[in-house]
Amino acid sequence: MLGFFPHMYKDELLYSALARFHQRSGSNSYKDTIMNLYENRTTSAITDFPSSLDLLGKKINQEPNSLIYEHTLFPYYEPYISENVAEKIVEQMIYGDANSISLALGLAASKVKGPDHFRYCLRCYLEELDLYGEAYWHRIHQLPGVYVCPSHKESLWISDVPFRNKTNKHRFFSLQKSCVDSGQEMNIPEEFYENLVYIAEQSYALLNSKFAILGLKNINQFYLAKLNEKHYITPSKRIRIQELIPDFLDSFPMGFLKFLNSDFEYFDEDTWFHKVVRKPKVACHPLRHLFFLLFLGQRIGDQISENHHKVHFFGRTSWPCLNKAATHYKEFLITDCIVTRDYKTGKPVGTFTCKDCGFTYSRTGPDASEKDKYRIGRIKNFGPVWQNKLDELYTSGMYSIRGISSMLGVDSKTTKKYLTNDVKNIPSTSNEGEQNTFEEKRKMFMELRKRYPNFSRSELRKSSPRLYNWLYKNDREWFTSNLPHVKRRQISRTIVDWEERDDEYSLLIIREAIILSLEIPLVRVTKTRIYQRLDVQTRFENNLDKLPKCKNILQDVTETVQEFQIRKIRYFGDQFRRKNMDISISTLTRTVGIKKISNDFVQQVILDEMNMQGDE
Repeated sequence: MLGFFPHMYKDELLYSALARFHQRSGSNSYKDTIMNLYENRTTSAITDFPSSLDLLGKKINQEPNSLIYEHTLFPYYEPYISENVAEKIVEQMIYGDANSISLALGLAASKVKGPDHFRYCLRCYLEELDLYGEAYWHRIHQLPGVYVCPSHKESLWISDVPFRNKTNKHRFFSLQKSCVDSGQEMNIPEEFYENLVYIAEQSYALLNSKFAILGLKNINQFYLAKLNEKHYITPSKRIRIQELIPDFLDSFPMGFLKFLNSDFEYFDEDTWFHKVVRKPKVACHPLRHLFFLLFLGQRIGDQISENHHKVHFFGRTSWPCLNKAATHYKEFLITDCIVTRDYKTGKPVGTFTCKDCGFTYSRTGPDASEKDKYRIGRIKNFGPVWQNKLDELYTSGMYSIRGISSMLGVDSKTTKKYLTNDVKNIPSTSNEGEQNTFEEKRKMFMELRKRYPNFSRSELRKSSPRLYNWLYKNDREWFTSNLPHVKRRQISRTIVDWEERDDEYSLLIIREAIILSLEIPLVRVTKTRIYQRLDVQTRFENNLDKLPKCKNILQDVTETVQEFQIRKIRYFGDQFRRKNMDISISTLTRTVGIKKISNDFVQQVILDEMNMQGDE
């Protein structure tokens, strides 16, 4: 252990503390200082990801993990990398060398670069001189994208001390008055200031809050959940990328992303933006994640605090049972929500089933407020509890059909529909004693059998569903032994009326073609897509000659590759004009996905779109 080592300040870079140690030691040789610290003369003075911290920690009486998480830049990157990569980097910093850490973090290939020279805040410098008699290099001021001090909201200054690419890799520079005298204030466009303050504050949060590793999948789920809140997610949970990208780019001042080496064009593919929103297995620079959080109106704390992020069209579990006949009415007992897509509107439909009473209801979403949790769009199954309550209320003789309907949350027609024949024939009096006994149920069923001796099982169930369900649930052994034998179905080969089918499907084909042509993102209208939508692919391919109308309509409504390209050109031309974006041949062809214009007509359509821009 060294005889002395200076106290390390909050947010001080380890490099800064080592520089102050060298200054106080009075040594004229940087290699002698390296020898004292690392027991060799070859270790470099690393600014961002120092190594050999196990040995250094013993020398200066500090835990390696404390040095890593309180005095290096690593915590800024850790939340956005995999746990496996993080463990390897920490191990390298403690026991190995720092040569491959930048590669492991993807920094070498990233366009986002750290500072070339150390940066400082003039207010921090003056306050530290007053408090401690000396100043130091802060971690937060050296992070990519940080141009403003998060504490004082003032522009940082650039010193002449190299942060990387030093001519002498063993040399330590402390923050001295000479650095300040030669410093230059960073030039920040006024319109960027507010966003840069956000980036500085959130970068500081990454550095100083000991967050657990989020996991790339959890980060992606968080983004999808927040995009869903802003209506950028379809009911099938696809991202509306063609709407999202221009909205994202338009949310920043012009030139802001380029200022931070993160710009891209609307029509570019496989950019860092696509990786952030679509590829949970690919790590991306933390600064890019901060851009996306800024667009979403979120902060680092929001992303970290929620452990599970999924797209919830109907809110998070659980949901209330809305069976008015149940004693647990409005209690949150339903834990599963099955989401499907309404084929007409494209909106999500949630189906909720209470396992305790069998009551099943659905509604169209997404929910707009907490009150929507108590909204029923359609009741799919009432369940035995509801049916038993209906029976009980009716046979008591105390309530009218309208009164029963009000109590059970349905209309009078529904009440009459679900009153079974056997229940209707029971005298409506409350003095006949208990009706729901096994003997009575068996007797009622046998009377039903006598009344309809030729009924099949299905017909018996339809004629008296409440009684059928009750016996099946509560007296199954007796019930199954007294059911009629299962009738074997006679397989009959039906004769297809191809003319009728041709008329029927010709209308369906037209409808699906219209729906496909209106879809966003744009899709090409093809026979295969129409077949898949109608679930008739095998039927059509084998019998298309028997369906002349369908065959002709398919030829009319489907698109060639060229026709689809033209439709896309006109669509994106209109989108560009709406957003006041410049239209050029290159922008349109790249957006549409045309690598080479091989058709004169396609080229003319592009020129027409450009001319329309000038006319408006």
